Amino acid sequence: MSRMKSVCGSLLMERATLRARHRIVTKAGKLPQMNADAEGKIICDHLCSSVAEEVYCIEQLRSWSDESSIRLGVIGHPIEHSLSPPMMNAALRECGLWHGYARFLIRPGELREALGLMREHEFVGVNVTAPHKMEALAAMDYVDESAAAIGAVNTVQFRHGKLRGWNTDAVGFSKAVREEFGIDVRGLDALILGAGGAARAIAFACDAPHLWNRREQTVEQLRERVLTADLIVNATPVGLNEGDAPLLTRAHFRRDQFVLDTIYAPARTKLLEEAAAAGARAANGLSMLLHQGAAAFELWFNRPAPLEIMRAAFRTLPGAR
Repeated sequence: MSRMKSVCGSLLMERATLRARHRIVTKAGKLPQMNADAEGKIICDHLCSSVAEEVYCIEQLRSWSDESSIRLGVIGHPIEHSLSPPMMNAALRECGLWHGYARFLIRPGELREALGLMREHEFVGVNVTAPHKMEALAAMDYVDESAAAIGAVNTVQFRHGKLRGWNTDAVGFSKAVREEFGIDVRGLDALILGAGGAARAIAFACDAPHLWNRREQTVEQLRERVLTADLIVNATPVGLNEGDAPLLTRAHFRRDQFVLDTIYAPARTKLLEEAAAAGARAANGLSMLLHQGAAAFELWFNRPAPLEIMRAAFRTLPGAR
């Protein structure tokens, strides 16, 4: 927080000058947008890049400064690994928007308070990730039909003092499978590892989904089921930590299978390494992150997301492809 305050403090006079020169209006249906002159572009670059690595918690939200440019973010626990900020800040910078996007480490039990504080401080929206997606559903004033059917919210829009919930994971997953493998998820026999919000959204996108819940089913049952699946998707956190053993090894995969791990940091989990060693097509969750993020951006701002700018933001990050 202190680093963000110092950045904002050093830019305050420049920003005030720009606002006086290029009047920014915030009304229902109108978003604050900068005039795309050179000086404005420089200030916007500073504001967006300064928040890309920040991680905030509930204590900082309780004393949030309205001078902060941050009006967007991603909520989760853990959250440090999230690549949403560089992607979203690149989009904001490209579109000349004043908002900054940051990570918020919100523990279980803190979600409703965090959303209430964000509403109070006039945030535009937030993305929601594990473990909060299903809990977020109950905190909304309005829920989109697909989010209600899925039973989870991953995108929140603050509008007229109300919380509006959406789910962009399903469309993000469908587009990722098409982009990575050149196939449509419809008609595939899909085996989904997980039972949380992401797994539910992925199942919603598939015609013939089978969910494996590690709390209710054995690994032996998983390994029997994988034999007949066309598409295998890991939507569990297994693989997020370096020491995690993969739930499946190369002996369990076929060469004609497609394997997608929703984890993208690390870029190559052990599950993906095992699948590739068996000759299966394997991809991480970066493409899904990109497409669900682009869909969220379009919901918040009612304008096309600069998809290639968002994709290019990943190329500057170590370990990302």
